[in-house]
Amino acid sequence: MGKFLFLFLVTKVAFLGAQTIDDLRFWTEEFPPYNFVENGVLKGKSTDFLAKVFQKLHAHQTISDVQVLPWARAYQLLLKTPDAVLFTMTKTPERTPLFYWVGPISRSNNVLIALKNRKLNLAGSLANSSLSFGAVRDDAGAQLLTSLGVPPSRLDLTTRADQSLKMLVAGRIDVFAFDETVAQWWMKRLGYPIADFQTVRVLARGEHYFALNKQTPLALVDLFRRAVNEVLAEKKSPQKQ
Repeated sequence: MGKFLFLFLVTKVAFLGAQTIDDLRFWTEEFPPYNFVENGVLKGKSTDFLAKVFQKLHAHQTISDVQVLPWARAYQLLLKTPDAVLFTMTKTPERTPLFYWVGPISRSNNVLIALKNRKLNLAGSLANSSLSFGAVRDDAGAQLLTSLGVPPSRLDLTTRADQSLKMLVAGRIDVFAFDETVAQWWMKRLGYPIADFQTVRVLARGEHYFALNKQTPLALVDLFRRAVNEVLAEKKSPQKQ
């Protein structure tokens, strides 16, 4: 029954908008260890996951067809481009109605990071704080800060996480809002000891997804979701001996 439904969905998408999975555009950003470019090759946990989805769907396109863009540009393009997919995206209440969501494929932990020697305490209202905040434009961290009342005048936005970390180390911002795992990856890449930093507040715990433009045909969304769910199921099932 499952295989029949899968074949039915493959046939159905031919009548609605994008014809096959190969008609979808896939975009991503530098968001290690989930997706990042190394020696000209796109790698990472989410990238490997998508490669398995392509195999499930017998796609002609490959990971080399995925376009790597600055996050803010990719995010804005996704809002207005039919048949487009962006990964890896954190699902938040503000973003939920804007896209179709397929996943989750991993967990997210958006936090505020400061230099440990600053000994900052951010238990109170961020809206009334005199600190300067750094974030990546249109990233979940930036959107969470805005939702918590941080005014634009105290929010310094960049295009990449490594830029914000450099500003933090240089004392140009007091705290950086970002995914904790990704921030620590960048610390290592930049040669910064992780022990020099401290998570001073958890903004939100959530999950990462593939996000699809709302004008993508539902039959194609369902096809993609089914393939993603099959890969997820294989990851959870014990390996055969």
